[in-house]
Amino acid sequence: NIGIYEYEGEFASGKKLDLEAVTNSDNGKACSLLRDVDEYFGGYDILPLGFNAPVVYVNTSIIEVDGDSIDSLVPMTSTGKEIVSDKEVFEKMLKGSKKYYSKNAKMAFYKGASPFYMTDTGSYFDVINMLPARYKLMRVDSEKVYCDYTNLWAACDNGKSMNKAELKLLEYMMNNNAQDALYIRNKTGNMPINDAIRGEFVKVYDDFESFFDNEESYVFEK
Repeated sequence: NIGIYEYEGEFASGKKLDLEAVTNSDNGKACSLLRDVDEYFGGYDILPLGFNAPVVYVNTSIIEVDGDSIDSLVPMTSTGKEIVSDKEVFEKMLKGSKKYYSKNAKMAFYKGASPFYMTDTGSYFDVINMLPARYKLMRVDSEKVYCDYTNLWAACDNGKSMNKAELKLLEYMMNNNAQDALYIRNKTGNMPINDAIRGEFVKVYDDFESFFDNEESYVFEK
C-alpha cells in the first residue's frame, strides 16, 4: 500500500488510516478551523491543509465601493452594474444571488463586463495577475459563512510503525514552517489552515487585512 497521498475524490485501495490523532495533536489544535472536519467528511479519514472562503471581488477601475465587507446584494445592485457569481452557495449568504450565477462569471469579470464577482479566495492570485492594482476584496458577512476545505490528504493503514511515521508527517504539514511554505512562499491560492500562519499571510498579502475578522462565523458544510 502507498503511505500518505493527496485525496482527489477517491481513496487508495487498502485500509484507510484514521487521522483523528493528527487533528487532536498540538499542531492540529493550532488550526481552529479543523473544528468541522469530522462532520464535514463523516469521520477522520481526510485531513485538509487549507481552505477557501467566499469573497466578492470588485473591479475598481469600473466602480468604487465603500467598506471592506458586504452583507446583502444592495451595495452591488444599487449601482445598476452587472453582477456575476460562479458559486451557488452565495444564495445561502446573500439572498437573491442565484440569479447572477454563470459558468462564465470569471471571464465576464476579467473582461470588464461585470465589476462584481462573487466567488472564493481560491482565485485570488488569478485576480491580482489579471487586474493588477484594479481590484478590491470584500468579505461576506453572514450568520453562516460557507467555506470549503482544500488541499486534502489521506493515508493507508500500513502497520504500527509505518502508521506512526505517516501520522507524524501529516502532523508536520500543519506546523508553522510547512504552512508558510505551502501558502506564503508558494502561491497556491488556498488559505492556510494554521491560525498563526493565517496571521502572517495577512501581513504579506494586506488585501486580506480585515478579511478573516468574522472567521468565527465560518462553517464547513457540504
